[in-house]
Amino acid sequence: ISLNAPVESRLHGPTVEVEAPYVAEMARFELFNRLGAEAYTAGYEAVTTVDSRLQGAAVRALRAALLEYDQRHGYRGPAGRVTLPSSAREKEWSQALEEYSARGGLVPALILSVDEKSAVAFTRANGRISLAWPAISWARAPLPDGSVGPQLQRAGDVLAQNDVVYVAQEVSGNWRMVQVPDVQGALVAVDPKDGAISALTGGFDYFASNYNRAVQAKRQPGSAFKPFLYSAALDQGFTPASIVNDAPLVIEDPTLEGSWRPQNVTREFRGPMRLREALVRSRNLVSIRVMNALGPAYATQYIERFGFSKDSLPRNLSLALGTASVSPLEMAGAYAVFANGGFKVEPYYLDRIVSPDGKAIYEAQPRFACPECLESQSPTSSA
Repeated sequence: ISLNAPVESRLHGPTVEVEAPYVAEMARFELFNRLGAEAYTAGYEAVTTVDSRLQGAAVRALRAALLEYDQRHGYRGPAGRVTLPSSAREKEWSQALEEYSARGGLVPALILSVDEKSAVAFTRANGRISLAWPAISWARAPLPDGSVGPQLQRAGDVLAQNDVVYVAQEVSGNWRMVQVPDVQGALVAVDPKDGAISALTGGFDYFASNYNRAVQAKRQPGSAFKPFLYSAALDQGFTPASIVNDAPLVIEDPTLEGSWRPQNVTREFRGPMRLREALVRSRNLVSIRVMNALGPAYATQYIERFGFSKDSLPRNLSLALGTASVSPLEMAGAYAVFANGGFKVEPYYLDRIVSPDGKAIYEAQPRFACPECLESQSPTSSA
């Protein structure tokens, strides 16, 4: 029986237990810096702080958010188009898709036929699949102002035979036409008690772009930065009930070409309001007045205590609107200060390095935030 069994060859390799290529690259870079080229060949093991359950959720959440955002801005057309004879079958269809690779869980598919409100496509792994009208009807034309055109009337408005599009399978089992998003993003989750990074993804698809936006991208956080300013205000005697005027403001600055007239997003002004309401409603004019009352020098000095570098904070009133240049990881580390009772922790991802003989040659020793410890140590008063 064994002699008659067919001889087969299969590709063997390590099984990927969790999708965390950005973290894996961070760990590779750290090991190379510590151990040199030996890190590639000697059999060292790097153990990270990433929680596999949370990491999977982070990857799915980021991809879903990017896809939804991208689709709200319209359909840019098929990923490509191939020329095939009408007699082509699965072998030719599969060959036509070879130059199109999967992207972030999205699968390339060849459109075989288009009906009034549906289409039939082919994928290399799943064969023929059906695209119902709900899976296609979102694909409205993008308009220059960022909105989308009129509702589609039929599938042929956006699909044609031999188009190559990307598809994704929903939890229900139905297939949906999608497109690889132009927009990018990042997600990072930090344990506020010790700074351990429990999940991190730096983009839609690492193998299409290995630029780690969670760590390397320096962006303006905008209104997400305001709580740090309000924290500085509380330290200087402001209270949540302090009244600040939400009214027009004109700032003359010799370094500018003209006067600066900051606005609220709504272009409206609400007059005097409590500080707590101004923060909830993210009122720009109140934030600038608070910043002006504190003085940019004091405000920036105080905000640095959250872990921001001095060079990332502009020394002017625009900082009140979040014009700093910081990474998502820096923002997560700074917000951890609020979550753990005011203690600052340093985000880290490498828990330990184990040598080929099983010995730990490096172990992280993070500082823990423990407000409860201070409470238990505080002296009790006697009656």
